[in-house]
Amino acid sequence: MVLVDADGVRVTLLDKAPVFDGTGRLAPDAAYPQDIVLDCRVCGAEDDGGRVVVELEHGVESVDGRTSFTVAAEQVVRE
Repeated sequence: MVLVDADGVRVTLLDKAPVFDGTGRLAPDAAYPQDIVLDCRVCGAEDDGGRVVVELEHGVESVDGRTSFTVAAEQVVRE
């Protein structure tokens, strides 16, 4: 799984497919890449409102152990 942050940096997230998507779309025979929605908590926003800081939930982290990322506000789906 790759997350692209607000600066365009590609961050690798590593876990089992059901952690990223419980619908079964990430099956071995699926066409990739797939867009998915990760559960996260919005921790703050920059003054211009175009970027937000999110913290990933359910133990999802980057391969270097990070759980917080600055992403473009339009990447955040509020449910």
